[in-house]
Amino acid sequence: MQGMTLSNVPNGKSVDIVAVSMGEGSVIRLSSLGLFPGARIRVVCNSTPKVSVIECLGARWALGRGVPDFIEVR
Repeated sequence: MQGMTLSNVPNGKSVDIVAVSMGEGSVIRLSSLGLFPGARIRVVCNSTPKVSVIECLGARWALGRGVPDFIEVR
């Protein structure tokens, strides 16, 4: 992954997903939540040690701490 990852985005900032670099099952699961390349998301809380909370399509999702490292954003 070459760009910025979701784990580096500050609280309150909105970004676009560029790529999701995970296994096929994880990519399908994240896509079903609206997290796919081109989706616009807002970071609600990225400062908790074990979880990141994001907002996408009006819903809030908590992602395990390792997951945002595999989501490239801009």
